[in-house]
Amino acid sequence: MKAKAVIILIPTLVTIAGLFLLLSGLNQYRLGKSSLDWKTTEGVITRSVVKSRTEKNITQYRPEVAYTYEIGDRTYEGTTLSFKDESANREDAYFEAQSYPVNQGVKVYFDPKKPKSSVLIPGPGSLFNMKVILGSVLLVIMAALIVYSLIPDKRSG
Repeated sequence: MKAKAVIILIPTLVTIAGLFLLLSGLNQYRLGKSSLDWKTTEGVITRSVVKSRTEKNITQYRPEVAYTYEIGDRTYEGTTLSFKDESANREDAYFEAQSYPVNQGVKVYFDPKKPKSSVLIPGPGSLFNMKVILGSVLLVIMAALIVYSLIPDKRSG
């Protein structure tokens, strides 16, 4: 009984992960595309650093920028630099962070329907970002396995 549960559980989890990645990547693209039509206001950089993460002897760097901006009588804090994939090499990450020094004024693009949603560099990344690609690959593999499992085995008959 345990083997049958594993045979059902693993493909189900892979399918869910594939759907999550695909939908997350498509949403990232949609937000980026809609940000081209957002309103703008002036903001101020409050933090600009480079964060690193090492996993399996591979270190990834990304700029982490925070900024404040006012809409009406409310002050908001934003942390979204762009809607593109943010994996960068060390030099690119430091260059990007240094482009946004603390206390520098910046143009902030914000969603007029949800003013707390903002970005400094509007526009979508590639529709084929890593989330969309990986999610699609997982779903294609699972679909192929399902189709393959439905084909009758001619050797057993």
